[in-house]
Amino acid sequence: MSKRLDDYPHLKAYIDTLCTLPGGTFHMGSLTGKSTEQPVHSVMLSPFRMGATPVTVGIWREFARELGPVIPSLSPPGRMELRNPWELAAGELIYPPGADDPEAVKMWNDYASMFITEMPDAPQWGWIDNHPIVGISWNRIMGLDCKFGFCEWASEIAGFTVTIPTEAQWEYAARAGTETMYPWGDDYDSSQAWTSGKRFADARQTQAVDRTSNIYKNAFGLTDMGGNVWQWCSDWYGPYTDEHQNDPAGPAVSPNGSKVMRGASWVTNDPDYLRCSYRACISPNVTDEGVGFRLVAGGFS
Repeated sequence: MSKRLDDYPHLKAYIDTLCTLPGGTFHMGSLTGKSTEQPVHSVMLSPFRMGATPVTVGIWREFARELGPVIPSLSPPGRMELRNPWELAAGELIYPPGADDPEAVKMWNDYASMFITEMPDAPQWGWIDNHPIVGISWNRIMGLDCKFGFCEWASEIAGFTVTIPTEAQWEYAARAGTETMYPWGDDYDSSQAWTSGKRFADARQTQAVDRTSNIYKNAFGLTDMGGNVWQWCSDWYGPYTDEHQNDPAGPAVSPNGSKVMRGASWVTNDPDYLRCSYRACISPNVTDEGVGFRLVAGGFS
């Protein structure tokens, strides 16, 4: 029996409100920001759609409820096929002793199952359906070799491929046709984002994605492109080039084994982090109460 989007009300509401971004060319990076944001370079993007908000707890509950605590058992790998998605280099192979041994395969399956489907440990404020989901690693979102993860599940139900944005898509979306420092302009304005003030983490928790204060909706209809939660991008983290790029997907490997995240969170008390061009990165297996994600899909006519 095929899955129907109507049977997943939280995911359906998200998919039904994907915002259409027209695509085009923009300047990525900053002349005055960190060295990691330079050189500024032109990027051309094809049209795409993006979630108006970060993915919510309610959506992740639907995923976790259906798939349960563990992924299906993986086929016993041969020595040359045993892949480790946690290695610093994307797709790097490992050769542990006994890789062809059933017990080694069981250990591999147990290891892989730790990060895929079940609800993570609740944050200190508990799970609230209309708040962004947090505590989710990049690996849990994308799955093992892009299988068994959240995006594969959501794509099957939506009827088209959804994934997390590239770094270029994210910055283009945050800028929404502008070249200002922040999504709302060149001056920092604490009323436009849910984030901490003078002290680190004094905001205490995430806020609802449908709140009416401390939120900014840009020209593309997107909110929380600064504050509430950091958002995973699909790219490995690496230095910029000054060359023009078309629909860039980032480097093949990362010098520090990290994936890009953008946007800053409720924890942040430094306005610098909320700039459109600010880049951060962490290992794809890391979880944090300040890190969430949003979805993108290909353009539709």
